Amino acid sequence: MDPIEAGRKQAARIHAEMVAEGADPWQPFDLAVRAIEGHGLWHQPVHAGDVSLNGGRARLDPKSKGILYGETGTPEAMRSCSDMSSGTW
Repeated sequence: MDPIEAGRKQAARIHAEMVAEGADPWQPFDLAVRAIEGHGLWHQPVHAGDVSLNGGRARLDPKSKGILYGETGTPEAMRSCSDMSSGTW
């Protein structure tokens, strides 16, 4: 099994666990936050394009066990699948 397939399988397992614990699969932001917190990580939004993201959309800091991510909308917009599918978040 190549590393991409291993990562896909692990993501599928985490997704299934979060849904089994009550996460709404149609709310991907909430599902991701639940998974992040379930792994004992902290998360913090920063302005999209912030220098701390090193040119990416999000960044894992393994030393402090946290994730920084570029905030591109309100939490309500990020929780809305209709906003995500239209690309407005």
